[in-house]
Amino acid sequence: MVAELPWGQPPPARRTPTAAALGALDAAHGGHATVKSILSDRAAAAAHMERQGDGEHRLRPLLLVGPPGTGKTTLARAMAAALSRPCEVVSVPMAAVDECYLAGADRIWSGAEPGAIIRTVRRLGTARLLLVLDEIDKVGTGNWRGSSPTAWLL
Repeated sequence: MVAELPWGQPPPARRTPTAAALGALDAAHGGHATVKSILSDRAAAAAHMERQGDGEHRLRPLLLVGPPGTGKTTLARAMAAALSRPCEVVSVPMAAVDECYLAGADRIWSGAEPGAIIRTVRRLGTARLLLVLDEIDKVGTGNWRGSSPTAWLL
């Protein structure tokens, strides 16, 4: 099943002009000039690599840190729009509630499903997406219901 996923498949063609995309990133959230500058640089680099025909270009992971409600997820969604890529938010603490949420269930069980990330790739039809692992800081801190070995592996 995993081998059949569209790992190299680009997202549906929907190009956003770089200047407009960066403007949308800026308009998505007030303040945070330094963060938006870093995100803009990454979006511009990705657009440049795409224009050069480097289909294997992958953005390096980025960790957005801040108190609740400061716009981390909003900025991530704006970054996805700037890159013309789909965005999916996966709630990591759900792994503490349901161990199969992230890792999936073994196929020996009836009704077994893959984990949230594989389901997302299958549903969107592309692995070239911006994936937000939301609230990863809450895993294992006691601020959530229990602790899952699966979540700790992140």
